[in-house]
Order: sequence, then structure tokens, then C-alpha cells
Amino acid sequence: MASDNKPTNDPDEIPRDAKVIKQVQYAWIWSSLPWVLVVAVLYGIGFFPEPLMTLAVLVAIMAPRFMMWRGTRYILTSDQLIYQRGKFLGGSSRFQIPLSKLADAQARYGAFGRAVGYQTVDIVFQEGGVASLKYISILDDLADELRRLIVAAGGGPDSGDGGEPPADPQTPNGDRPAAD
Repeated sequence: MASDNKPTNDPDEIPRDAKVIKQVQYAWIWSSLPWVLVVAVLYGIGFFPEPLMTLAVLVAIMAPRFMMWRGTRYILTSDQLIYQRGKFLGGSSRFQIPLSKLADAQARYGAFGRAVGYQTVDIVFQEGGVASLKYISILDDLADELRRLIVAAGGGPDSGDGGEPPADPQTPNGDRPAAD
């Protein structure tokens, strides 16, 4: 029977040896804040004549971010990093990144990160690309743990899979990550 050939492991299942890291509880608010400020200014100058209309716009801005935040996880195993991104209408997308394809991980805190307790961890790929894991609690020492696992998995700058990564990679907005 075809049903007997189904794999027993659910691809969305979290491995037993995995460390699950969630974004800080107020991440959805921080990502909405610029838009909330714009709506507040527009309400203040009379663009939105009704408070109920302003509330509807705010809900339309914040609800998708809240739903995505609820489903977002960073799952770390001994050989891979799984980025699980929440979706607005429920569910999630998963991106599996073998640690052997990574060269480095660096923490940066931004303007308010240290003060309010979150960081962004930039992961540097062997090819030189950079991806950011945002709104991680500073209590999770994810960058150091990732560096240790990258070396153990055969990745890192000395693995020879794509040359040396940049010593001080730039983030997509042109800022340099803060030193640890």
C-alpha cells in the first residue's frame, strides 16, 4: 500500500536535539512602530477624520506582523539552522541551512537593542552572502553558539568552500555589525 511508504518523520517536526529560539515577545511591535508613528501623525493632522478608521488602519498594519511573529522560530541542531518564518494566515515556511555552508555568525544590537534586550544575529555564508536573524533575546548567546557549531560541522572561514568570508561584512542597509 502507498500509505505504508510514508516517512515516519514529519518535516515540520522539531528534532529532539534541537534548540528552539523564538523572537522576543515584543518583536511584532518594534517592526510595526515606524508605520504606527506615521498613522499617528496622519491622525494628528486630520488625514483620518474618524478614530475608528485610524484603529482599523493600525490593526491592518499590526495584525500581519503579530501572526508572522507567532510562527517564527530559529531552530538550531548540531548540523543545521532551520529558519521557520510564520505566515499571516497561519502556518509557516521553513528554510534549512546546513551549518557547513556557513562561514561565521555575528551579533549586532542596533540603536535600541541593548537597552530593550534584543539583538540581530547576522549569519555569513561561505559565498559571502549575509542573512539576518532578527529580534533575538540578548540572553540567547546565539552568535557564539552558531560559531562553535559551524566549526564543528566543518564550516567556517578555513573550510575552503568558497574563499574567505568578509572580515567585517556589511548588512543590507550598509551598517557594519557592532563588535561583540
